[in-house]
Amino acid sequence: MRCPYCSCEETQVKDSRPTEENAAIRRRRVCPDCGGRFTTFERVQLREITVIKSNGARELFDAVGRGAVRVRIGGSYALSGRRAGASRPRGAPDHRLDGAAALSVGAGGGRRRVKSAP
Repeated sequence: MRCPYCSCEETQVKDSRPTEENAAIRRRRVCPDCGGRFTTFERVQLREITVIKSNGARELFDAVGRGAVRVRIGGSYALSGRRAGASRPRGAPDHRLDGAAALSVGAGGGRRRVKSAP
């Protein structure tokens, strides 16, 4: 985190705790160069996944609709003949979809685009 006083790239976290609503994390930071103290609030920003159809049309991915069913079928097909418990193929796509939606933390910002299969 960059110091707002001297623009130093390295700051130290002195205290970290959730906010009252548990919607964010409050961090008290100290700059080792200038000694400046400041507070940051960090929250998770979820991304929406945009599917680009073969005709170029764009639509939001529906995690409970037809697209999710196709992901589950593809996952089951990919795991067929492999050693996996009976509950693993059923739960794995849901976990992967949750993870894909949580990719918002990090570089880039904006929406994630995924090409659809024909």
